Amino acid sequence: PLSVFIPCTTLCWPAAVSFAVDLETAYHTKLTLDWRTGVAATDWDTIAKKEHLDQLSVEMRKVEGAIREIYAEMLQLQQREQEMRDLNEETNSRVAWFSIASLAVCVGSAGCQLLYLKKFFQRKKLL
Repeated sequence: PLSVFIPCTTLCWPAAVSFAVDLETAYHTKLTLDWRTGVAATDWDTIAKKEHLDQLSVEMRKVEGAIREIYAEMLQLQQREQEMRDLNEETNSRVAWFSIASLAVCVGSAGCQLLYLKKFFQRKKLL
């Protein structure tokens, strides 16, 4: 397979894949991608040969890498949770102030209507 190495990421596809020349070939062409990141993208066999490690040491490094990824993801999730909590509190505050403003507008409108009706009935000499 043909591999393109990107830092912390590996993208692999068969070398037999060619670009379609016409539209009919393009419709029937299938492209399969094997996308790996983090520990899954690491070539452990090369590392074991390079550093003269036994199988147990390689497995320990895999586990250590997986633990580091899980921990980093947990920290990222905590950060996102904090951001969502802050956004939620800000939205709740805005809704509360909007409700207070709506109530004030309703009370003000009711007061204006009361004054208008009072003057109207006084002019008509019904009050």
